[in-house]
Amino acid sequence: TAAIGKGFAIASAALTALALFAAFMKTANVTAIDVSRPDIMAGLLIGGMLPFVFSSLSMGAVGRAAMSMIEEVRRQFRDIPELKAALEVMRKYDSDMSKASAEDRKIFDAADGVAEYDKCVAISTKASIREMVFPGILAIAVPVAIGFIGGAEMLGGLLAGVTTAGVLMAIFQSNAGGAWDNAKKMIEAEGRKGTDAHKAAVVGDTVGDPFKDTSGPSLNILLKLMSVVALVIAPSIAISADAVTAYNENEPAMEMVQQEVKKEVTVEMKDMGEGLFQAVVTTVTDKNGEVIEDQQIFEGTKEEVKAKIAAFNETDESVKVKIEKVVEEVEIEEEQ
Repeated sequence: TAAIGKGFAIASAALTALALFAAFMKTANVTAIDVSRPDIMAGLLIGGMLPFVFSSLSMGAVGRAAMSMIEEVRRQFRDIPELKAALEVMRKYDSDMSKASAEDRKIFDAADGVAEYDKCVAISTKASIREMVFPGILAIAVPVAIGFIGGAEMLGGLLAGVTTAGVLMAIFQSNAGGAWDNAKKMIEAEGRKGTDAHKAAVVGDTVGDPFKDTSGPSLNILLKLMSVVALVIAPSIAISADAVTAYNENEPAMEMVQQEVKKEVTVEMKDMGEGLFQAVVTTVTDKNGEVIEDQQIFEGTKEEVKAKIAAFNETDESVKVKIEKVVEEVEIEEEQ
């Protein structure tokens, strides 16, 4: 159930970040994110690297807090007599207290409630606040610095990069961490606890737990926090209306140019005598006001001339009907 909930949380963070990104684009008067521009590409790359930096910082924070907790636990077992005696009893019976004698059981029970729990709680709470100060400053300071130094469009590239990389990394860490955790549980359920496979799974679970419980969910906050900060400073770095107009005028516009082509074909057929005919085919082409005239002369018998006209007819389908009509008119005139 928790794993499914993480998926919904990531999807919710992604949609929220996209909505805030659209609001930022509108408020800052950014019409497009042109990745061919060096400054926007730089912002895109910086944004893509931020989730990795943030994850590294959060994972390191978990490791340092865990080591502080381990040191405190070791100190208590070393300095508190009741805990030290109970630890010796557990080692004696290999943690299986069902085999302990009545005297050893009494020593073990005497350690109950002796531990200094408040110090362990203090370590966790202080570490959770202190260790996340720098990642929090990073999430707030980077959009502000990029926005005021590189401009609104570079900040838009930063948001696009951090949203894309952050969503993918959050999904990866949640799934990978859950897989490592469940692998250890499956091995233990099969009764293979203590085997080499179980030891390897424990090492994997050591990384998997902070993946799915710390680093992955914290990326959701990173996405929304950076988008909110960018939206807050958007009015201060918004592109002026004159700059937007100048940018649109300098952009190469793609226009669909429709060429108007008109063709007029006339055919004059003369009887040269002795069964020979001459046909003069004149083609006048008007292409967007530019007039081009071309003449073709066909000679031979009547059948040969008609065949040549038909061959010419096939080279340009656009004049086929006109030529046929003219040829028919000439034939009618000759018959009359």
